[in-house]
Amino acid sequence: MRKHGLRIVGLTAMATLGMMVISVVGAQAVSLNLGKEFYSGEAGFVLSGGIERPKGLTTETVSGVLLGERRLLIPSKSAEIVCSKAEVTEGFTQNEYENWKTKTMSKGGYGVATVLLKGCKVFKINGSGVLEGELVPCTEALNKETSPPGEHHITVKGSGFLKRHEGKTYGIAEGFINSKTTAEQAEVGALPFAVVKFGGTCSLPETVTLTGSVAGEAPAKDAIKPIQSIDTFSKAGKELQALLGAKLNFGVNEAFISGEGEGELTGSGAGLSWGAM
Repeated sequence: MRKHGLRIVGLTAMATLGMMVISVVGAQAVSLNLGKEFYSGEAGFVLSGGIERPKGLTTETVSGVLLGERRLLIPSKSAEIVCSKAEVTEGFTQNEYENWKTKTMSKGGYGVATVLLKGCKVFKINGSGVLEGELVPCTEALNKETSPPGEHHITVKGSGFLKRHEGKTYGIAEGFINSKTTAEQAEVGALPFAVVKFGGTCSLPETVTLTGSVAGEAPAKDAIKPIQSIDTFSKAGKELQALLGAKLNFGVNEAFISGEGEGELTGSGAGLSWGAM
């Protein structure tokens, strides 16, 4: 029986601060993490209509949007960033990719996406994780430091891949890998998804990189606009990250995300149901 799976990025994801789960289907980092048992498992593939699509080095472009809010929790900083909007500005999937570390070609579901997070605000949280009010200086600094300033707050770019493990399909999103150097950074969890800037009187660090990886189980069935959810705030979500060797960091502090997004094919496969195996 075929198991379906999907990563829409955002990569995802993203995944990450915003749409890392809308992050894309992908496998760019498959052979970069062979020290982790899960990463060395069987490759998953992007499918449409029950068959592998796209074929080989051809690509399918994708788009996606955030459904509801995307939350990034940084417990050690007593802060949470909440973004109300996100969209994939560029993204694609394919089923064959270049392993930048070994300079060889590998087969497996792979994708890349760039995501714009908008309408982001910074809140203070208490010891129970409950919001206690907006950290206005941090929100204002985030608006000021972003490029362009205003509603567009953060740009996230990542690579994603599909892997099968014990009969299930999972997606893992990491920062964008496009060289041997970035491949080596991804291998040790140091490749950035995004750079977030604050400054002024904000209590958070002036410049912070979002690094590491985010993992999630793929949706159960194909759809024209499959919905991917992620919640690493939860006990089950934390256990899944640990199982798959994924960890997201906000600077030197561990971070957690929750949210939901949908994605669709926009190239030659526009209007088709899609998923993965």
